[in-house]
Amino acid sequence: MKFKCLIGRHEWVVGRAAQEQARQLVTKKNYHNRACKHCGKEEWNADEAEAEADKVMLLKDRLGYTRKQAELGAGGALCDPHEFP
Repeated sequence: MKFKCLIGRHEWVVGRAAQEQARQLVTKKNYHNRACKHCGKEEWNADEAEAEADKVMLLKDRLGYTRKQAELGAGGALCDPHEFP
């Protein structure tokens, strides 16, 4: 039998936050690992955000997304989108 803590609201003990780079790349509601004091529910949001950010960076590297392109924006001023490469 499970009980809801604090009438359906969790009282979280907040742990480690995700790294700054992961927070900039990944959209999440919460970037902290945390656990509820009463029901024991755990969320590993920092670990998940960092893992997702690592996947994004790996894909960008594989696609040849350079730092210069990142500064200019996706496809900005480097090539004409209507021109065959």
